Amino acid sequence: TSVDPDLRGFAGGCVVGRHGFLVPYKNRIGDHGFFGKLVKVDLEAFSVARVLDLARLEVTSSSAEISGDALRGFVGGVSFGKYVVLVPHRNNRRDQNYNMRDHSSLAVRVDVDDFTLETGVKVLDLSRVARQQVPDEPDTELRGFLHGFAAGEYVYAPASGSP
Repeated sequence: TSVDPDLRGFAGGCVVGRHGFLVPYKNRIGDHGFFGKLVKVDLEAFSVARVLDLARLEVTSSSAEISGDALRGFVGGVSFGKYVVLVPHRNNRRDQNYNMRDHSSLAVRVDVDDFTLETGVKVLDLSRVARQQVPDEPDTELRGFLHGFAAGEYVYAPASGSP
């Protein structure tokens, strides 16, 4: 077996069925230490079942501005049915984040039965979602969350207080 030195520096996790999921946050010192390797652990065998490197996600839509390289630096994971939702916190992608911010707005939903980049991952940019209030424009400042929880058919993630 090979050792992956990136598999360290997790911030939270969750359980779906017999699998645990370790949420990728930061594994190195400095601005470039945020990473995106989601680890699926078989809890019965207590071994790594699979690693999904979200930073390798290829965006196929020409209108999308999300690159896989920005999918890193999550704090907290929420289990919801057959899905794991990763809570966006900080990715230090100032070149891609609104107003050159350190904090991310990219929530990721992973289908635990289809644990692949090709069809099992969906990305939602929270800063581009129309609000359910007046005015209904998206809030570009909506980013940098800490943990979260599911209730009913929704996932809630409190803001960290860091702009």
